[in-house]
Amino acid sequence: MSEAAARWPSRRSVLAAAGTGLLALAGCVPGGEPPRPPVDPEVRTRARIAEEVRALSRRYAAVVAAFPDADPQLASFAAEHDAHARALLGPSPGAATPGTSSPGAPSPSAPEPEMPVGLDAALQSLVAAEQAAARRRGRQAGRASPVLARLLASIAGSEAAHAALLSGAVGTA
Repeated sequence: MSEAAARWPSRRSVLAAAGTGLLALAGCVPGGEPPRPPVDPEVRTRARIAEEVRALSRRYAAVVAAFPDADPQLASFAAEHDAHARALLGPSPGAATPGTSSPGAPSPSAPEPEMPVGLDAALQSLVAAEQAAARRRGRQAGRASPVLARLLASIAGSEAAHAALLSGAVGTA
């Protein structure tokens, strides 16, 4: 063995020491908590869309509260949106997804829907909201997994149907 080789540790000993050091560091997590697994991007997408759907439901609830004599069908449309939100969040709506609340419940950051003056104006506002939502679901479906795309297409169809039915009620209220 040469004199230079005797002064330096072998490559094996350096790698073994580095591996031991990495293993020791892997156990040192600040706060003593193990790192959380990453959240699936589709779970975040579903939660965001579910919140959009809940916002529509809150708009319906606000119209029904402001105009008690409004068509009872408005409450059923709100219930359909709540069912859509539950479907988006998965089979167990009681399981909390980080950053989500239960369907129908206002989000802590969600502003109260602005109420137009008069029932016809409120219905027209719902028509516009449903049409915009149906267009958004179509765009979202184009970027989603096949399973989520089918669900979004179904929700978009429901939103478009709501808009069409409400359009017929505008002016008769």
